[in-house]
Amino acid sequence: SSLDDDKKIVTLKNFFSECYRFNRRCFAPCVVPLDHTIAYMIQSGGYILTPDFITAHRKMDFVEAEIMWKIIHDASSCGVDEVRKLVFDPRSYDQRRLSKRYFMSANLQPDLQPSA
Repeated sequence: SSLDDDKKIVTLKNFFSECYRFNRRCFAPCVVPLDHTIAYMIQSGGYILTPDFITAHRKMDFVEAEIMWKIIHDASSCGVDEVRKLVFDPRSYDQRRLSKRYFMSANLQPDLQPSA
């Protein structure tokens, strides 16, 4: 959690696990797009994204800095469009793009076994 409040910090490493947990807790058995799930996570006030999504391969531009400011200081006003600009921007991943996945919570189980 972050130091000043009780928000969970979402990094590139725990991104999918936190999204999956939130989706199972709040939306099951509905099928919700990943970008909407992230927006609802942020709007709930319980999660905060790290700048890793932007600064992993380049510097943050003005629009992305504004979105991060909005997420930190007024999470309830953050929408799906801001999440798409921040998380799904291919410039942030050196032309690799996160796919807009869906969580189908009816039969989806996380793989908790270590890979060989």
